[in-house]
Amino acid sequence: MSVHGTWVLTASGPYGRVHVVVEVQAGPHGLAGVATVDAEQVTLAALELDGDRLSWIQPGTGLLPFELRVGLRVRGDLATGQALSADAPPLSLIGTRSPGK
Repeated sequence: MSVHGTWVLTASGPYGRVHVVVEVQAGPHGLAGVATVDAEQVTLAALELDGDRLSWIQPGTGLLPFELRVGLRVRGDLATGQALSADAPPLSLIGTRSPGK
C-alpha cells in the first residue's frame, strides 16, 4: 500500500478544528514527511506504515512546545484516526489524499 502524496486532514477537538496538510514521500531510510498548519511547517519524526496504519510524531512549537503522536488508518485515499498529546484531550482526524499525488 502506498501512502505517498499530499494528505489534507482536519483535526477536531474541544477547542475547535484545525486543518493540516501532510506531505508523505519516500526518504533515504523509509518514509519522510512534513506537516503544515497555517504557515508553520514541521518535519515528522518516526513516520511508519504498518499494514493500513500510518503513524508519526509531530512536534509543535509556540510558547509551550508540545508533541503529538498521530495514528491514522488509511483506506485508499481516505484516512481517519487520532492525535494524542500528554497535555490535551485527543483530537479526531479525518482527511483525504489530494488527487494526482
